[in-house]
Parts: sequence; structure tokens; C-alpha cells
Amino acid sequence: SAPASTTVTVKPKPATPIVSNDGPKCIGEDILLSTLSVNGASYEWTGPNPYSQQNPTINNATTSDGGEYKLIITVDGCESDEAATTVVINDKPTVTLDPVSVLCDDASPVVLVGNPNSGTYNGNGVSGNLFDPADAKAGTHVVSYTYTDNNNCTNEAIINIEVQEKPEAIISSIDQLCEGAADV
Repeated sequence: SAPASTTVTVKPKPATPIVSNDGPKCIGEDILLSTLSVNGASYEWTGPNPYSQQNPTINNATTSDGGEYKLIITVDGCESDEAATTVVINDKPTVTLDPVSVLCDDASPVVLVGNPNSGTYNGNGVSGNLFDPADAKAGTHVVSYTYTDNNNCTNEAIINIEVQEKPEAIISSIDQLCEGAADV
């Protein structure tokens, strides 16, 4: 009898993917995981969140979305070696702006105090770190303090400052006042 023969097709193992992300990012920002396109490939990302697309986006990221993401691609039933990228999600800085008491419209400018220092103040009647009630005029004014940290993460604090018109005293004229008369 003739010897039996079997044809074996050896499929190539896909190359290890090159992976990256566009971080580091701040809480609330979107992060893109990315790799190059491979013809006929399926993509399987694992990590804090699993994805099965080539270039997934982590929307509105939180600190729990940070960490190592690994990718394996599969082509014709053959899996690549694993590749990894680390996603860094930074907290936004804690920002405060000290409240300001009610002011009269003729009061002197007041110094605004925001922390951490070196941020930017904005609002009606604001110049640098001063609030001038005379410039702002009577009313309630929204003043913000914005700070960006070394990770390029930004946060802000907002206060309302009330400016009131200075009351005017009205004195009626008195025709005559006699000594010893009752108080007026």
C-alpha cells in the first residue's frame, strides 16, 4: 500500500504589536490606546478595562482606569505575543478661593486669596489678584480662581462676591429748634 501523507500548513505567528497611549492625562479627560493596523487581525486588550477594538478610547477617565493595558492580536487563529502600555491618570489639584464679605461699592479693592498660589483670577471687577467693588458695581459677581499643576491638570474654585450700593443718608431740614425743646 502507498504511504499515507498529510499536508500541514504552518501559519505565521503575528508580530508582537507596538502599543501606546496618549497619556498621561488628568481625571475627566479621554485616553486613546493605540496600535498599528494588521490585515485580518482581531484585537484583545486586557487591563483595568477590556476592549476588543484596534484603538479604543477610555472616555472621561478616572484613576481606576489607570494601569497596565496589554494587547494580543489574533490573525488566522494565531496569537501574537503580548505587548503592554501603562496608562497614567493624574488627580486634579485641590483648589480653593477664600470667601469675601459683602462690600459697598465705594470700598477699597480687596486681595483675593487662592490656593495653591500662582493661579489666575477671573471675573467682573478683577485685576490680577484684586477685586475692585467700584469697578464691579453693585450686584453679585462670580469670581473664579484657576490653577494648573505640574502634571498639566487644571481645576478651579468659584465664589460669589456681593457688592451693595453705599446707602445715602437723607436729612430733612428743621425750621427752628428752641433750647430745652423735646428731642427731634
